[in-house]
Amino acid sequence: MQKAFSFRQRWPRSFGGRPFALASLGLVLSAAIVSGCPGRRDDPGSGATSKASPLAGGNTTPRPTTEAALPPDLGDKLTPSALSPIALDAPLPPDTHGVEGDTWAMELVFSLRPRPIVSPPTELGAAMSAYAALPIDELLVTLADGRARMRMQGPVGLFHGRGELRAVVGLAGLLHVSSSAAPSYRVVPAGAMRAYFNEGRNDVLPLSTARVTRETPGVRLGRPTSRTTVVTSYGTMMLEQLDAPVPPKPAAFDARVLDAAPTPTGIEGAGEPLCRMLLELLVADRVLGGEPCDPARIPIHVELDYASGGGLSLEATSLKEESVPRADVAFPPVFAVLANKASLLAPPTPRVFGGDEALLALRVRGEPATLELVSSTPLPRMVLVDGVPLVLLGGGVPASLRLRTGSYLVEWRTPTYEVVERTIQVEVPGKSTSTQWTTPLPPLPPPIASAIPSARKGP
Repeated sequence: MQKAFSFRQRWPRSFGGRPFALASLGLVLSAAIVSGCPGRRDDPGSGATSKASPLAGGNTTPRPTTEAALPPDLGDKLTPSALSPIALDAPLPPDTHGVEGDTWAMELVFSLRPRPIVSPPTELGAAMSAYAALPIDELLVTLADGRARMRMQGPVGLFHGRGELRAVVGLAGLLHVSSSAAPSYRVVPAGAMRAYFNEGRNDVLPLSTARVTRETPGVRLGRPTSRTTVVTSYGTMMLEQLDAPVPPKPAAFDARVLDAAPTPTGIEGAGEPLCRMLLELLVADRVLGGEPCDPARIPIHVELDYASGGGLSLEATSLKEESVPRADVAFPPVFAVLANKASLLAPPTPRVFGGDEALLALRVRGEPATLELVSSTPLPRMVLVDGVPLVLLGGGVPASLRLRTGSYLVEWRTPTYEVVERTIQVEVPGKSTSTQWTTPLPPLPPPIASAIPSARKGP
């Protein structure tokens, strides 16, 4: 294991006392004399550039700074946005945008895959074509009116594969909305999403200082994108975003009124709360605002690697802009009520990938047999077989898979795709058990000087 990098360096106070102090003073005076000498130029062969004195004559206008010349590290130069926390104990008032009529929106479909991406183990008899035919989990995202709505769709599902998440510009935290006939919502404070889905608790974890670095721009879905890397003590995320489009002008309008109105920023800045939702997976202090989240950008690609192992990849496979009912993105949802605070998130109902025929096709030969899966903890767990999520367990309820006899690679993860039991080879028929209650705690974040720490105390 590599040693965690620390920004604190221990310098010796002296090398023998006075001689070191005198030598240091001499160096300082020499540097001052050299820097003050008029007419000095840097050695052209050294690759350095000369700088004109502001008091000297001639043109001193600085050259325009190009994108490539900007400092790559953005972590210490940004101020968080002013966000207010969502009230935990009081029902939210009706959406100020109203719920009548339609609104202009962007709808995205993200494919969800575990990281690291592994190939089917052909050395164990895996059939490559069968794995390619398996359905994958997807995230359906709707952005409109400064609101972000995220729904899960697929055989297993991130975030327990149930309900949806909603966030809004200007408020820190998010809502988890149930999918029951009588909808309700729970408030998840900023920094609590990880513990909420992995352990059923609404506790706020200590936010980790984020170091944000600008990367080389890219292109996705035929549109130019900006890329940044976000590093915290919990892991590393590569985030790719495109510029938010501006809604079209209405066909008939009063030019004087339109010119006086402010120009809408993208979809009223709805990409910014979506970005903050994604950073919850890193418990980054930027869930309180600041780069890389911006109202003028929309995340379309994410690669997340946890420090303790595991991760996930989100890639936008389709994007369309259209009108949707305003009630679809209401914050809070229409007719939803605040859930009882005492009833925290219950363990998920076990979900097993359906289709014995598809599972039996994962091996070329062998007789049908059973793989038993048992978790000795009450916490929700996801089971990956040969790198594919196939089972979601909760509350210590066992499950089983119908597979062909042979060897398989089994790995246990949390609902947010963090490894809790390393990959092992299991024989079928057989049994795999998870006994790990928690994921390994990450190291404490290094004390980086940043504009964000004051915000970590709460918005």
